[in-house]
Amino acid sequence: MLRDLPHVRLALAGAVLTFAGGARAAPSLSCPALAAANARARYESLDLAGVVEATSDLDACPDGTGAELAQALRWRAQALVTKGNLVAAEETFARLETFAPGFQLDPALSPRLHEAHQAGKARAVTERRVIVRLGNPKPGAAGAQVFAEVFSATPGPLEVLIQFEDGTGVKPVAASEVTAGQYQATAPGGATGAYRVLVRREGEPVFLSPYAHLPMPAAPPPRAELLAPRDVPAARAPDLTHPRPMEAAAANPARGGMPKALPWAFGASAVVSLGFSGAFAVLGATDKRAFDASVVDGVSTLPASELSVLQNRGNARFTAALTTAIVGIALGSVSAAMLASKD
Repeated sequence: MLRDLPHVRLALAGAVLTFAGGARAAPSLSCPALAAANARARYESLDLAGVVEATSDLDACPDGTGAELAQALRWRAQALVTKGNLVAAEETFARLETFAPGFQLDPALSPRLHEAHQAGKARAVTERRVIVRLGNPKPGAAGAQVFAEVFSATPGPLEVLIQFEDGTGVKPVAASEVTAGQYQATAPGGATGAYRVLVRREGEPVFLSPYAHLPMPAAPPPRAELLAPRDVPAARAPDLTHPRPMEAAAANPARGGMPKALPWAFGASAVVSLGFSGAFAVLGATDKRAFDASVVDGVSTLPASELSVLQNRGNARFTAALTTAIVGIALGSVSAAMLASKD
């Protein structure tokens, strides 16, 4: 089914932004910000498993701030607590506190969620956790430039070393901190293409990344051969007495045209689609209110079978509302474009 596909709700939401923006470009969201939006939509449609799925690939995100990563992890932890998986929720909060130390939860949220947050925070601080995200290396005249972003659950100076393979062993290079948490180093001569990041605190290693690969040197462009003047064909003057079919059609636009009723037909279809979207949204909101009313201290009091039916039905209704809204906005955009082209 549509709601079971990974990240489908996020893709639909992105399409809504694209159509609704019209001539204006939709704002570009980072990978974790998109994951957070997807997770929130799934949580509000009672799809707790979908929340966990939507936030399962955050380690692969190449961009986004620590605060954006923390927001995505917050929805993951909240879903895990609601499902009763407190161990996984505490580990999620430990990662959250590494990306964004001192993260504040809404005081009105469940006490169980706050307890899991405090336990995860204590774990991150006690273990002095560090997470490193590697950037895309760039080729340079003196050697490839490698980048690393370091997140730490506790304050204090860190030593970041880039270990390059040179065919005979590992050659460490101290990375320089360009901005807060952002480090950069240049690969030395002889580096074979593999490197990893080692982070030390007070001389003790606290993080060692897997090996990554440097970009291969770009091959020189093929040498261009110049043609002798006699080899260059002479340009012929265009024949203006016999226009080509495309030119003839452009010169006589009266032969074709858009039916006058077509833009209005698209507009009417858009209104119908948006009406269906509103109806599905109301039904989905009814299911959500029923679910919220059954939650006590972060756990639903409904039987498992009834909770599953409520979740699946609510998720399907919200998905239908979003899909029909996209169709309505798309039809409306086409109608507006047709009317504008006729003016």
